[in-house]
Amino acid sequence: MPRFFFQKLILILALAIYCNHDGVYANDQFQLIRDLKSDWLVYDGNLDTYVPWIERATQTPVNISFALKKSEANNNQLRLCLHEGTSLFIEQQIVQFFDASKCLTLDGDSLFSVYDQENIFITIYSPALDKSRSETLLVSPSNYNRPVQGDQNNDYNPIRRPPTVFKNFFIIAMLVVLACMGASYQLDQYTFKNFYSFRKAVNFKLRDENVANPRFLAKSNLLILLTHSLIIAFSLIVISKMTSAVLPPVFISDFSNLFSALYDWLTMGLFVFLLIWFKYIIILAISNLFDLKRINNFHFLEFIRLSMIIYLGVIALIAVLLLSSYQPNSEGFIFLKGLIVVLSVIRVIVLYFKFLRLVSFRNLYLFSYLCTTEILPLIVGLKVLYISP
Repeated sequence: MPRFFFQKLILILALAIYCNHDGVYANDQFQLIRDLKSDWLVYDGNLDTYVPWIERATQTPVNISFALKKSEANNNQLRLCLHEGTSLFIEQQIVQFFDASKCLTLDGDSLFSVYDQENIFITIYSPALDKSRSETLLVSPSNYNRPVQGDQNNDYNPIRRPPTVFKNFFIIAMLVVLACMGASYQLDQYTFKNFYSFRKAVNFKLRDENVANPRFLAKSNLLILLTHSLIIAFSLIVISKMTSAVLPPVFISDFSNLFSALYDWLTMGLFVFLLIWFKYIIILAISNLFDLKRINNFHFLEFIRLSMIIYLGVIALIAVLLLSSYQPNSEGFIFLKGLIVVLSVIRVIVLYFKFLRLVSFRNLYLFSYLCTTEILPLIVGLKVLYISP
């Protein structure tokens, strides 16, 4: 990968992290007073009463309620960001149905002038309620111009993004990945450039130095492979979070706690790291079985190089998608998940044509080798990570 491209990619990722910080928005005209998520209540049919909502609960309720206090709402505003198909009830009366995802700003003083009481009971209802796309915030309208009388635009001002576990996880994970990449570059620039070389990844004119045996157990190589494992784990966790995809239970993170989310990420990264070395062992065993000892290290190097370029692009796209809107749409991440599958298939095709130039035997023989070392592991991985119910 050319040096200037790597530098620009690092700059883009660093800028994405900086822009995702809670306090950095050019059009920020709201000050967050309190996230009312801690006041959420759900109805318990067995107890016939409302009980506090537990974020780790396995069942998703169809309605969430909370009480807005007059003392808190004085001179402040209630900001509701809800997804399509959601209905808003105030004091058990429906006041608005959301046919599209949007934010609604309600003046606290105006609310309590209509409902002359100390507390207002507010309920959010949807048959397919998505808690991750529902926000109830108490904000202070500092330094903004109120709309003129008769203006019906409820979403007239941007809002400060409230700090959440997922956003903090995103920032810390990206910083760790960038730090590991920087350390890898400083430890051995030649090895780093060799792995992240797009020109070598798509080069089909192989020479003797292209198939030299690299020392994969060297410290620089181990750090690069560990960083790659963390990138893959980060990509899969974020995509599963945004698309409700199923991961093995040991890696599921509900992002209720930052430390548990980071622990799940590091655990999955270590698991991916071990899988990469298991892949290397499979390549050594199968290449010896097929009498292809000349290409085993070359195969592993090219596999890692292509995978690194793929997932480096994936995390860049993840940063763009997460910063593209206040409430990122899952459709972009569904597309990204499909893109990973397509690029993984292309990776197998590229390896096939590279091997054709390196060894001389029948296509069926080579296809059998790739089926064992690439195609079958790819199918198993997709089954476990994306398709399992």
